[in-house]
Amino acid sequence: PQLDKFSDKFGLEESKDMVRRNPGLLAVKPTDAEKSDDSTMVFSYIIGYTRPISSVGLPLLLLLLLTPAIESVTGVPIRSTLFGGL
Repeated sequence: PQLDKFSDKFGLEESKDMVRRNPGLLAVKPTDAEKSDDSTMVFSYIIGYTRPISSVGLPLLLLLLLTPAIESVTGVPIRSTLFGGL
């Protein structure tokens, strides 16, 4: 039923591709699937792109982005210690 609702909005082939990228969309209630908009399609691309790296890559990316905050809170110069020799 969800795929039918997505198909009304995006077309059958586009909806199939969207669900392949983000199978979690099949868990959406059909009434919520009716309310989907273009952001649903955009997020399916984001999820499809990040899924292969999610188990290691996303936590690593988060750590790298938070490194300056960690340094300011702890006072430990992580970047200069680790990357000083490069």
